[in-house]
Amino acid sequence: MNRFTSADIKDKIKAHAEKHDGGSVNGFIQRAIRETMERDGGNA
Repeated sequence: MNRFTSADIKDKIKAHAEKHDGGSVNGFIQRAIRETMERDGGNA
C-alpha cells in the first residue's frame, strides 16, 4: 500500500480498519473489494 497512498490516507485507512475490521488493513481491502463487486453485480 505504500506505493499508492500518502501517509495521511494510510493513517485514515488504518484507523477505519481498526474500528470495522479488527485492525486488519488487508481485511478492510478485501471487504471493500468484495462489497464493491457484489454491488456492481459481480461474483465475489
